[in-house]
Amino acid sequence: MAEMDRAKHAQTQEMLLSLAGIAHQLGSRLDLDAFIAAAGHAHAVGPILDPTAYRAGHERMDAIAGLARATQRYLRAVEECKAVIERTEGQAQRYREHVEHVREALDA
Repeated sequence: MAEMDRAKHAQTQEMLLSLAGIAHQLGSRLDLDAFIAAAGHAHAVGPILDPTAYRAGHERMDAIAGLARATQRYLRAVEECKAVIERTEGQAQRYREHVEHVREALDA
């Protein structure tokens, strides 16, 4: 496992939280359930209505629908993380203050 210094760790954490924030904002604009349902509908009727077009596009449609399902899972994970952060923010702040106090005492 690669070692990570404190600065790189903090930078990575901030980038992950920024990405989660962007995903949260964009996710509220998406109707992923309807999109996935439409892909399922296309699978049901596409081979009957237009077999040639279905054969040409179903692989791409499957990949994008898979991305939509993965996005749903990611957005659920973002919501879970957000809830934990909100619930524990006071604890984290108190811990940071404690660590800073200990560092100051050690430097004195």
